[in-house]
Order: sequence, then structure tokens, then C-alpha cells
Amino acid sequence: MMHSSHGPTPPTPASPAAATPTATTPTPPPTDLPSCMRLIDQARDAGDLPAMARHGEILARMAPGHPITLTLQAELMRRGGEAARARAVLAAVLRQVPDFLPALLEAAEVEDALSSRTAALGLRMKAIGLAENQRARGFPASIATALDRAVAVVNAAMAESLEAALAPHEAAHGREALGRIREAVDIFVGRRPRGDRHPEWSPGLMYIPGLEPLPWYEPADFDWAAGVEQATPKVRAELLAAMGARAGFAPYVDDSGGRRRSDYWAELNRSRRWSAFHFSRHGRPVEENRRRCPATAALLDGLPLMRIPGYSPEAMFSVLEPKTRIPPHYGSVNGRLTVHLPLVVPPECGALRVRGEARAWVEGKLLVFDDAMIHEAWNDSEAVRAVLIFDVWNPQLSPAERAAFSDVLQAAQRFEAGNQAPAPA
Repeated sequence: MMHSSHGPTPPTPASPAAATPTATTPTPPPTDLPSCMRLIDQARDAGDLPAMARHGEILARMAPGHPITLTLQAELMRRGGEAARARAVLAAVLRQVPDFLPALLEAAEVEDALSSRTAALGLRMKAIGLAENQRARGFPASIATALDRAVAVVNAAMAESLEAALAPHEAAHGREALGRIREAVDIFVGRRPRGDRHPEWSPGLMYIPGLEPLPWYEPADFDWAAGVEQATPKVRAELLAAMGARAGFAPYVDDSGGRRRSDYWAELNRSRRWSAFHFSRHGRPVEENRRRCPATAALLDGLPLMRIPGYSPEAMFSVLEPKTRIPPHYGSVNGRLTVHLPLVVPPECGALRVRGEARAWVEGKLLVFDDAMIHEAWNDSEAVRAVLIFDVWNPQLSPAERAAFSDVLQAAQRFEAGNQAPAPA
């Protein structure tokens, strides 16, 4: 899911000042590629299309057929009223270099010119996602400006979808009753800053302000907790059978290379050192695993899990190999709580730390915490640690807030699914 409310804010490097053309001192032609690109950017900022075209001809001689040369040619075509020709040029560029950021951003402008709003949004969303993974490298000023525009356009369009999802709930319950969800929407689409009231409470997807920032919750406060703890023996038996069969487990972290998240999780990415046996993944049941563990599946079905199609519940056996650490990280939203039922805990295993407070696993004793807060875990023992994990609603949210939050998240998902970047023709 794209984090449009946290759009890229790349640095804008200062450019050396170019000589100002006058009647008696013409601007000398550039003799190297960086100087040529600087002059093109200056002409673009001044709205001087003839100068852009002149410098573009020099760029074409310096770098014939290069993606940046072709992208500039497409931009000049669009600005000259030939958007259809520009689309064909950019399609050729993106067939060769699908993730070329300048071409994606220019292609979005072209689709706007051709009144293809869905395609333009999809291209901008793809560009923003790429930029978020590349932003440590920095961007030229022209790309930074285009990215800022892309974020603003996508956020405005996303806001329309989320407003439509929230409106019926506000009509039924009143704006005041759903004030926290409205604030969450405003933060998500960039209409207001999140602020740093709780810097260690940083969900990766959506932040609901106004909740009390509690890292840990006591199991005794939930009427279902005792029943879950009493089910430990039969759940553990199904876990051990699944582990013995060595089927159904997959690395918990499975990211493709070249992304900042993959770099951060490098030691665990696609590794069996932290593996999961999913009963539900992103809200979708994993039927084969449920059939193999019927008692656990029935237990989960009887719980008040957070149920949002496409997002939750997340329910799994989580197995951490010996001498393995899960680095500090955040969950996706602060409207839910994560529950651990410890099933296999070797001596001197380790602990789960949430916002600085560590608690050890004890077999059959629940741990309930807000995973949108920074948390980490480790197994320092010589044997595996295994727990059942599932998520439930944060009890601070009212039923009306839960329903509205669910519809808002689904609207965001539909928006992204319905605005995908078109494949190059």
C-alpha cells in the first residue's frame, strides 16, 4: 500500500548560477552534460520553450537516444500540443527502462493532457513509490518539483475517495463521533501534518490521532483472553504437527531486492530464521493451513478479530529460530492490537520489547500490545521459539469508528487497485 501522506521530500540541490543572457553577452552553449541539464532546467523554470528546444538539440548530440534525451523531447512535444506523439516516445522509453523516474513523471503529464486521469494517477503513484525507495540518493530540482506535484495530485484524488467512504458514517453518527477518523484521513492525504507527539508511535500506513499511547494491554481486560489461554495445549499440538510436517511455513519477510525495506530486513529477508504458518494473510484465509489445524482455526473464528477485507486479520504461527533477532519496526495502523499466545518458549529465550519495555514470553500466557509502536523481539536460546499471533481491534475505538475506519481503508485499497500505471504500449 502507497503511503501517499508521506510523499517523498527529496533535497533540492543548489545549482550554480548560470550567466544571465543579455543583448551583448549571449549565453554560451554548454560543453558538458551537467551544464546542459542546468540550462534546460533554467529554461523550463522561466517557461522559455525555445531555449529548452535549443538546449535539447545540444543534449541530443551529447547523448543521442538516451532516456533523458527522449524524455525531454517528449516534454517538448507535449508542451507544443503534440501529446499523442509524446505518449509514443515515452512508451518506447518505458519499455526499455520501466522504472525511469523522469519518464514516468512526464508520462503522467502527457496522460493529463490526453484527459486520461486514471492512467495519469497510476503513473504518479508508481513514480512516488519508486522515489520513496530512492530518496536517499537525492533528486535534481526538476524531479523534486515534479514529485511534489505528483504527491499533491494523488493526495487530492485519494481524498475524494476517502471522503466518499467516510461521508455515510458521519451522516449516521455525526462528525464529532468520528472526529478521530476524519483526522486520520486528513493526515493520510496530506491535509494536515501528523506531528511528533509520539515519535515512537509511527504506523506505516495510517495513524489515528487521539488514542492513548499504551504500548501494553493487560489480557485480563479482554473477556476472550482466558479461553485462548485455556486452548494452549490443543493449539500447541497442532503447531508441533505442522512443524513436523515441514510444510506450510514461509519466510515472514519476503521482499524483492532494491528497496529500502529489503535492505533493512536483509538478514531476515526470504530467510527461514523467521517463518510463518498463516491462517489468514491480509484478511484472506489460507484454507490448506486451516484444514491442517482445525482446532486453531476454530479458535480464531470465535475471536473478535480485526476484520477488514484486504488488510486483516493477520493470524499465524510465528517461529523464530535460535540466535535470531527481529529488528525494531512498526506495524501498519494504530487502530489494532497484536496478540501473542506463546506455545514453545525455551529457557533463556529472550523477550518482546515495545517502546522500551521488554516482556518475556511464558507458555500459555497472552501478551497484548500495540504493534504500531516501535517494537523488536529476539530469541537468544539454542532452540526455536513459537507463538500464535493474531490481531484485534484497539478497544479505544468505538464501534462506529471501527466501521468507518474499515471502510476508509478499503476505499484506499480500491483507489490504488483502480489507478494502476498502464503498461507501455
